[in-house]
Amino acid sequence: MQLYPNTIQCKNMAGMRDRLIHDYMGVNYSVVWDVVKNKIPDVQNQVHIILSKK
Repeated sequence: MQLYPNTIQCKNMAGMRDRLIHDYMGVNYSVVWDVVKNKIPDVQNQVHIILSKK
């Protein structure tokens, strides 16, 4: 995502994936649900904007 480095926080998404896959210190389901409800829609909109510019 070098073209849009400030738009989508790939490092944070990768970190979340690592925690879910490897169960580092347990999974906080409240945090997961918060991401699902509040962050994913924003990321989806950002991806749509990026793709519409190409």
